[in-house]
Amino acid sequence: MKVVKEVNMENQIKTLLAEILVELFGIDINTLPDEARDYPLLSERFGIEPYQMIIFMETVEEKFGIRVPESAIGERKFNTFNDIAKIIISEKGE
Repeated sequence: MKVVKEVNMENQIKTLLAEILVELFGIDINTLPDEARDYPLLSERFGIEPYQMIIFMETVEEKFGIRVPESAIGERKFNTFNDIAKIIISEKGE
């Protein structure tokens, strides 16, 4: 039962994260190929500027009630959809 709960939480996190991308940048990650979830958001592919990533990070922190670890930023882990989802899951203790 715990596995089902974890999968459900992960799906909820990814759904909300996708909604934030649409809201802030007009990017619907769900309409892109699956591999797009592993592309850096801060790239020409998505057209997101560095200052926009700061706004995105602040929005993620607010919506999920977490604090993105400085190490995740320094190690460039706050960069792809999937990596950001992993950070949120880890910070929420799921």
